[in-house]
This record gives sequence, C-alpha cells and structure tokens, in this order.
Amino acid sequence: MIKSKIWLIILIFIPTAGFGQTRLATSSLMIKTQMQNGYSINPIQDGEMRFSGDYIMYNGVSTAKSTSDWNVGDAKYTGNSFVIGFDRKTDFGHYSFGYDTQNTKQEWVTKVTLSSGCTADYNYSYTYKNTETLLGISTNLGKTTLLAAIDMVSRKTDRARGETLTSGCTWTSTGTANDSSKGTGSGEYNVFGIVGKTELTEKLLLGFTGILEATDKSKYTDDWSNADYRIGNGMRMGVSVGSETLMRAFEGGIILEQENKDSGDGNSMYIFGLFEGRFGGGGYLIGYSNGSEAKVVNGTEYISRPNSFSTIDLQVQYELDEGMYFSGDLKKIDVKYGDYGIATEDEVKTNTHAENDIKLGINVAF
Repeated sequence: MIKSKIWLIILIFIPTAGFGQTRLATSSLMIKTQMQNGYSINPIQDGEMRFSGDYIMYNGVSTAKSTSDWNVGDAKYTGNSFVIGFDRKTDFGHYSFGYDTQNTKQEWVTKVTLSSGCTADYNYSYTYKNTETLLGISTNLGKTTLLAAIDMVSRKTDRARGETLTSGCTWTSTGTANDSSKGTGSGEYNVFGIVGKTELTEKLLLGFTGILEATDKSKYTDDWSNADYRIGNGMRMGVSVGSETLMRAFEGGIILEQENKDSGDGNSMYIFGLFEGRFGGGGYLIGYSNGSEAKVVNGTEYISRPNSFSTIDLQVQYELDEGMYFSGDLKKIDVKYGDYGIATEDEVKTNTHAENDIKLGINVAF
C-alpha cells in the first residue's frame, strides 16, 4: 500500500518560568536560595551564604478530542529535575548561582483508520532534555531593593513515532507492517530580567518586574525537517502589592506576557496570590495562580492553541538541625485548551493537561 500523509497531533506541555513566578512584593520567610525563588527579591537574612538542593518529580496526563478514524489516547508525562542553588552575601546585597537539569518524557498511542481501510497504531514518544543556569545580583537602595538576573536556557526535544499496521497491510517504504520516523530539535536562549520591591508605606510593599523577550527558532532534523522548533518567551511585565512581618507574608499581583510568534507564546495574563507563615521549627506557604493565553496564528500557520490554566502550590519547610532545613513542595497544574475556530484544525486537538509535581529538598544557611 502507499503510505498516506500522516496528520500529527502534538501533545506537549512544558511548564515555563511564567507559571512559577508568583512572588514580587514580599520575600521568602523560609530559608531559600535565589534559584528556588526565581525572579523575586530574596535577601540573605541568616548567615553569609546559603545552599539548596532539590529533586523534582513530574507526573501528568493530557487528554485529546478524537474522531472515529483518528483515536488519540491519553498522553503520559513523567520525568525529574535536579536543581542546585548558591547565594553569597555582599556589602550591597548578594549574588546568586543556580543550575537545573531536567529530563522528561511524553508518550501516547493513536489508533488510526486509513483511507485504504487499513488500521494502524502510531506510538509517539517525545523526550525533553533541558538545562538552566541562573546568575543574579541584588542591591539594596534604602527602601528599594533591585535584582538583575540572566537565565541561560538550553532545550532539546527528541521525537519519535513508531507505526505498526494492525490489519495485515504493509507499508510501501519498508515492505513490512512496521515503519518509524524521528527528529530532533534543539536551541538556546538567554532570559534577562529585573525585579524590584519598594516600601509604599510602613506596612505595604510594591513589587515589579520586567523580563525581556527571548527566542530561538529553528528546524527539527531528519524526518521532521519541515517542522519548526520554537522555544523562548515573550516580554513579561508584572506588578504586585503585599505585606510582610517576621512571622507572616501575603501578596497578590498580575503578570502579563506579550505574544512572541517565534517562541510560540501568545498574549497572556495571570493573577496570583500567596500566604506564607512561620512556626517554631520552620514555615509553610499556600499559593494560587490563574490565567489565560491567546492563540498564536501566523497566516495559515497555527502555532499554539488558546488555553486557560491554574496552579495550586503547597510548601513546607522544617529545621532538621541548626542552619539545615528539609523542604517539601506539592504543585498542582491544570490546563484547558481552546479552539482555533477552524473546523479542520479543531477536529482533533488536545483538550486538557493535569499535572502533579513533587519537590523534595535540603536548604542550608551558614
């Protein structure tokens, strides 16, 4: 038989820094490095240096809208990260270093009925290998504290598809019931950001941030050489208000991101809030964010779907020994994907993504 053109549905969800940025106006009451807090003000309160080591486990699933001849199964998303951070106090603030290495995989099976009447199983496997290196420096200017940081990001995606005919047919290209294809996309980009906090009143703080657009657009290799590989982010701006004491902190704010077609990011907005408290031997945090992202279309090219998302973040830290802390974090992410408004593009599509991430770590202040 002649091998038909394959209509591919790509089920990819990779959390970005935007999902994690839920703090601007207040500083962590728990002992955390800058790498753990990202683009937020996080002065060293105890000692001259601090170190963190985190192990993160990812577990998610995506569901899809299907048709009778293109039945897409649930996509399982699994993997892990190892993250380290180090900060050192200076006369003017502190400087920071962080490194994150992440390995994740997404797999699913699509059962296809071809126009010839033959049936097949398409087994998809996407493997992601990402690294991030954070360098930052903060300075205190009286009532205002500023942080400048650069996040150097490297991403690689290997995607493969195995095609097995299940009805006695054979592929023309191989003469058997089995065929396969593969491709690799990779790139690097640097994210530059500034964040600050200042005192509005004795009890009220203002936080703000600006993150420049960053992107790297290229092509996949091998059998996917016609497909674009897009990574990066649009320009981000944010503001929040909050209050903090030695025993508690709370704040709420908004983050906006501009469309970047080269990275595949649409115009987006999300609001966030958190409450953090301390107890005898440690602390806890409850955080929530909710937002939406517009679709990205370039002429007749449909790049990314509109979506809405929410995140619940539960953190706890407990002192094991003087200056040494155990940290735990449970993060729940839910995403719902919308339509392009074009029947041929919306007939088969990703519907939802649900994910639960667990982070376990050690923090040391010395």
